[in-house]
Amino acid sequence: MNAFIFIAAALAEIVGCYAFWAWIRLGKSPLWLIPGVAALMIFAYLLTIPESRFTLIDGMWSAHQYVLLAQR
Repeated sequence: MNAFIFIAAALAEIVGCYAFWAWIRLGKSPLWLIPGVAALMIFAYLLTIPESRFTLIDGMWSAHQYVLLAQR
């Protein structure tokens, strides 16, 4: 069950980040932010489900990636 949750969380994170990237870098409509925010909310929720320390590590890795992206 945890593997399914982690895979779903990873996909939600990729979709959410891609939506923001497409809006900023490709000049897509701001409407792309709606599914992007929804996907990132699903990602955050999914990380609260499994009882594992890996959720904390994944969350910290994601925060690190967002900081690096913001510095560009």
